[in-house]
Amino acid sequence: MKKENLFYIDVIKILACLIVILCHYDVHSYYELGNKAVMISKLRILNVYEGDIGVSLFIIMSGLTLALSSNIDFSVIKFYKKRFLAIMPSYWISYIIVALVFIIMGNTIGDGKYWKIIFTVMGIDGFLLLFRFQSFYLIGEWYTGYMLLTYVLFPFVYKKMKKTPYEIYIIILLFNIILFLKYGVFFKVLRDQNNPLMRLLDFGFGILFTLKLSKNKSLKNSLLIVGLVYILMYKKMFNILPYYYHQTIIGISIFLVLEYLISKIKISSEHKIYKWTRYLASLTFLAFLVHHQIIMVLYSKIKNFSGMNYLYKLFIFMVVVVLSFGYAALIQPLVIKITKILKNRILNNNSQILLEKEENKK
Repeated sequence: MKKENLFYIDVIKILACLIVILCHYDVHSYYELGNKAVMISKLRILNVYEGDIGVSLFIIMSGLTLALSSNIDFSVIKFYKKRFLAIMPSYWISYIIVALVFIIMGNTIGDGKYWKIIFTVMGIDGFLLLFRFQSFYLIGEWYTGYMLLTYVLFPFVYKKMKKTPYEIYIIILLFNIILFLKYGVFFKVLRDQNNPLMRLLDFGFGILFTLKLSKNKSLKNSLLIVGLVYILMYKKMFNILPYYYHQTIIGISIFLVLEYLISKIKISSEHKIYKWTRYLASLTFLAFLVHHQIIMVLYSKIKNFSGMNYLYKLFIFMVVVVLSFGYAALIQPLVIKITKILKNRILNNNSQILLEKEENKK
C-alpha cells in the first residue's frame, strides 16, 4: 500500500471514535427518559446499535493496522512490546488524571478492596465489569480490556493467516458458528458482542484485508457489491439473521463502503488536510479513554440534560468532542515523553541481556 492510500485508515478511526462518543452521549438521555428523550441520533444504524457499529469499525481497523505494521520481520516479543508502549502509557496517565479529578471533587473510587487495583493496572477493569466484577474502573470502557486480550491472540492468528489467509478465515467462521450455536454452554454472562473469541470474525477480516483483499481489486469490489446489497436489504436480513451476525456483516459492509469512497480522494501526504487527519487520528485513543467521564460531568451539571432542545444538545455534543480531543492534544506530549523513557529502558534491558549472553558464550 502506498502512503497516500492509508488516508482512509485515519478517517475511519476518527469516524469510529465519533460514533462511539455520540452513542454514549445519547444513551444517557435514553436511559433517563426513554423515547421521550431528545437525542442527536436514534441510537441505531441499519438496525444495529450505534455503539456496535463504532466498535466493529474499531475492531476491523485494529486487525488491519496490526497486520500492516507486522508485515516485515514480525516478532512476537517485539509485537507485545510495541503494543504495551502503544496502549499502557496512555491508559495509566489518563487514569491517574481522572482519579485525581475524582478525589478533588470528593468522589469515591472503587469498593475499598485495594487488591483489585491490579486489574486497573493491567487495563482490564472495564472488561471485568461485563462479568459484574466491581473494581476501581474509571476509564477505557470494556473495549480497552477486550483489545488487550485480542493482542494476546493476534500473533497466532496472524502467523496462520499469513500462510493460508482464506482457509484460516473460513476456519474462524466455522469456529464462530459452532461457538455461537453453543454459546450459552461456554459463557453464562459475557455477551457475544464483547467476546474476543467471537469478534475474531471482524478482527480477522481486518487482517485478511491487509494480507489479500487490499491487493485483489476484483475480489474487494465483489465484496463491496455484496455489502451494498446487504445494506439495501438490511430490514429483511435483520429479520432472518441473528443480531450478532447482522451487526458483523453491517460493520464489514460499512467499512468496505467507507474504504472505497475515502480511497477515491486523491490527497498528498504533504497536504494540510492529510496531516491534520493523521494528527486527529493519533488522538482518538486518548479521547476515547476519557470521553465518557466528560459526558458524565456535563450530564450532572446541566439541568434537564435529557430533555433540552436538539440544537442545544448538538452544541453540548460538540463541546464533549472538543474537550475529549482537547484533553488528548494536551496529554499526548506527556504520553510520548513517558513512552520514550519506557522504550529506552526496555531496549537497554534487552541490550544488557544480549551482552550477558555473549559474555557467557565466551
